[in-house]
Amino acid sequence: MHTPIENFESYLGSEKGKNALSTLRTFIPPMEEEFQRVKKAVPVTLTEEARKRYMDFDIVGQELKKHLMYSGLMIDFAWEEWTEGLEIVQGIRKMPDISPFKILKLLSVIMYMEKANNGFLDDSIKNGMVLKMLTGL
Repeated sequence: MHTPIENFESYLGSEKGKNALSTLRTFIPPMEEEFQRVKKAVPVTLTEEARKRYMDFDIVGQELKKHLMYSGLMIDFAWEEWTEGLEIVQGIRKMPDISPFKILKLLSVIMYMEKANNGFLDDSIKNGMVLKMLTGL
């Protein structure tokens, strides 16, 4: 379920939107726990690619994907034209301190890119970008 960008503010203000946002925040603890588990299990310094091999976000990633797809938190907008957002999710630009609205736009971009490039969401979770976004809400 995609919410048009022009209706998104009113959706977030609704009870359904508040509940969806609250549920989205429940994904933070399991992600943090997995990062800590890998850090403790592998005490040596690893490259990002090597570290990703030890991480298991399969269940969390599937549940997050379902939640974003069906909660109304995916924003329907011309994401392909949003250069700043594309550069942030691709790691070209660092993610600045941004508003919750922009964070949800970035999560939407990740989900749209997941459709075109299966595994993009998993990679975004493993590199810590999704956790940073969720904690920014």
